[in-house]
Amino acid sequence: MRVLKYRDITRLTLYGRYDKNINDATSIYSGYDRALTTTTGGGINSLSITPNTYLFTAIPSVIIANASSYNNTLTPQTMSNYFCKSIAITTAGNYASTPTVYLSDTNLGMTITSTIVGGYITGFTVTNAGNILFSSAPTVVLSGGGGTGATATAQININGVLTGLTIVNGGTTNTYATNPTYYFTGGGINLTAVITTNALSSITNTSTFAMTIGTAINMSFVGGGGTGAGAANISFGRYLTGLPTLQNPYGSFQTIPTVSFNGGDINITPAMNGGNTIITGITITTGGSSFTSAPTLVFSGTGYATAAATITNGVITGITLPVLSGNNLFTGIPTVSVYGGGLPTASITLYPYNTTIGGYSPYQNTKRLRFDLNQELQALKLADNADIYLEFVRMPALSVNSTCFKNLRLVGASNVNIFDSIQGTTGNPILFTCESGNVATNYTIASTDYNKLPIPSNFLNKGYIEFEMETILNNNTAIFTAAQLNEFIVRLVIEEPDNEITQDNNLGPEYSKGRILYFNHHNK
Repeated sequence: MRVLKYRDITRLTLYGRYDKNINDATSIYSGYDRALTTTTGGGINSLSITPNTYLFTAIPSVIIANASSYNNTLTPQTMSNYFCKSIAITTAGNYASTPTVYLSDTNLGMTITSTIVGGYITGFTVTNAGNILFSSAPTVVLSGGGGTGATATAQININGVLTGLTIVNGGTTNTYATNPTYYFTGGGINLTAVITTNALSSITNTSTFAMTIGTAINMSFVGGGGTGAGAANISFGRYLTGLPTLQNPYGSFQTIPTVSFNGGDINITPAMNGGNTIITGITITTGGSSFTSAPTLVFSGTGYATAAATITNGVITGITLPVLSGNNLFTGIPTVSVYGGGLPTASITLYPYNTTIGGYSPYQNTKRLRFDLNQELQALKLADNADIYLEFVRMPALSVNSTCFKNLRLVGASNVNIFDSIQGTTGNPILFTCESGNVATNYTIASTDYNKLPIPSNFLNKGYIEFEMETILNNNTAIFTAAQLNEFIVRLVIEEPDNEITQDNNLGPEYSKGRILYFNHHNK
């Protein structure tokens, strides 16, 4: 294909509302700030959760918050099996000595059937292994069924699931008539009763077995003399092991946030003043359990503050006001979450982290605007030493300052014979500068070479033209916003050099800055 070039390549009119960056949520007008700045934060780059001692009775909400970003809630996607969380004695009973603590097949959800021949047990069939995952093969004791003396051993698979029982002794007499009850201890079941004045006072738990469901189960007490009849149950919880994959970066954090939790058996709501703007106390519906130390309460969602919690027997029972950090000021009722005290811990890195950029000038808040040429001019190769002229520009307003210089730089222009005290002879040269502050102002450029920049021959082959808009910050307040950059309009003319110099017979007539051009595309 033969492309005919003209000295006046085209008059280009570009409007800020068609800037390609305007709808780019990840890099809204991300220009290059030439002033020396150090940025720490900008969102979470990585987050990992390490389980601690706390077990959740249900999936909690995870709150990631600090004073710079406090409206971030995640729902975990990964939890572990269930482990022993708490033990409640429901009946103290009466014992002459300490009984042995067992878990029965019935309470563990098992279905075990014995084979009885002539009053002796000859074997067993396990049709339901139950909900327990043993950490090793347990000890099994048979009781009831009309007989005595039968013994057996238990087998488990690699996952801790009961796979069968093997008969050791079928009984001392032939009196077994019905299926006995099967009691388990060991294999991760490590429960020890404590007796005070002939009654159950507590049960120590160093168990390592896991459950596949979280329903509370009863314990059985065997031996100990007296009238017995003690009763207790175990409640279960799960470790939080994982969170959903986060977008990168996540949130707008400038400093490392806290990771806190609510839900499960943690249900705390704030007591607010009449306008729901100040916390005056808390209402504790459930204060969790088994906290190893006093955790910290976090108030977030409509503001940010933290306060010290107090615990009794591992349960949150109060709050100490005033707040430890943040401001006790909110726009509505905040969410109450908790961290510390045995809850999972988080390892967080921020993006970018401690990044230093720039250092060339006092100009900051640079915004880059890119305009797509829709592939209409990509086939055009300019002659060497082509120039670009600015015919008209509407410079957008700033958001604050009324007197502040604004520069318009052309990305990719050559800096031949141009020295810029901001950038030296590198970078993108200034095409236009003005002082119009917070007013959008039109400029029709006079016939002058000062608004001319040399451009390389492949300038249009990228398929777009890019500008940088910059201003000097006054007390870090003067900024360009997307709405203001919408007001930007620029009209350009690209001129190629005299054909007697280039010996390029495809060039059209010379461009005259003194005449008015009435064409939209080509001057032939």
